[in-house]
Amino acid sequence: MSNVDFLQQVINTDGLVAASVLAKVLHITQTDLAEVTGLSIDSVSKSARLKSRATQARLRDTVEIINRVAEWSGGAGRAFAWFRSQPFLPLQSPALKFRAEYRDYSKVPDALPRSAP
Repeated sequence: MSNVDFLQQVINTDGLVAASVLAKVLHITQTDLAEVTGLSIDSVSKSARLKSRATQARLRDTVEIINRVAEWSGGAGRAFAWFRSQPFLPLQSPALKFRAEYRDYSKVPDALPRSAP
C-alpha cells in the first residue's frame, strides 16, 4: 500500500480522519487506537466526539507521523509498529520531549527523519 493509498483510506471526503477505518487499516481495535493516541475510547467511537477539533488534531498528527515513517519503514503497518515502540523522548528539543510526555504530537512530524535512521 502506498502512502497516498493510506491517506485516502483513513481520511474521509469531509477531510476527517475516520478512526474506525484507521484502526482497521492498522489491524488494531478502536480501544487500542484510543490508547496509543492518548484519547478516550469515546473520542474514537462516538460520532460527535470523533468530529471534535481536538480529537481530529490528535488523529491527524498520528496519521501524519505514520505516513512520514511509512516512506522508509516499508508501509503503514511497519510505521505503526515503529510509532508504538518510540517514546519520542530522545528527540532534541525540550519542547518536543514535553509534548511527547503528554502525547501532544503536533510538532513531532517536523522532527522525524525523512529517511531511515
